[in-house]
Amino acid sequence: MIKYADDVENCPANCKKEVQILNVVKTICNVIDPVSDTFAEEGLAKAKAYGLETRHLAKAIEKMQDRLLEE
Repeated sequence: MIKYADDVENCPANCKKEVQILNVVKTICNVIDPVSDTFAEEGLAKAKAYGLETRHLAKAIEKMQDRLLEE
């Protein structure tokens, strides 16, 4: 599945949802600026486009951002 994290369109159908989730997480947790507003919004937009549940994801992003600010 990791092989297709940047190539969601070409992943096998039997693991498409998992690959989509990996793609969203990879976007949000970008190594350059992890959990920044820009990448968080981009990740949420991808999740919505993939038809994934975003309510819990948005809350998780908010918690991660708060924790990063505390450090």
